[in-house]
Amino acid sequence: MSSNTLKRREFLKLLGWSPLLCAFPLNLGCKPRPNPTIPVSLVKNADDAYAITRAVDLAGGFDFLKPGDSVLIKVALNSPNPFPATTSPGMVSKIISLLKERGAGDVFVGDKSPT
Repeated sequence: MSSNTLKRREFLKLLGWSPLLCAFPLNLGCKPRPNPTIPVSLVKNADDAYAITRAVDLAGGFDFLKPGDSVLIKVALNSPNPFPATTSPGMVSKIISLLKERGAGDVFVGDKSPT
């Protein structure tokens, strides 16, 4: 065993001092990043297609999309319950049509398995 090896008891003693490091943060010259402004919109209307289109427009639209770009729509399907516990199929359909109108190439719809 090397003399540079930290023994378990010594490690635990050092670990006991670790909360103090949080109390005195080191200034390493890193500047905090400003919080980005993220546009959010909410539109209530009896016409779902209009509400979705208007909400997308109010949130900035799809101006970032270049013709032919592939897009992944991440939906919430982590529940066996229907909408509103999961993403509305009608909304997904409308978003896909808006993306295609804007020139999107392949549009994928997916979710991560909970296991």
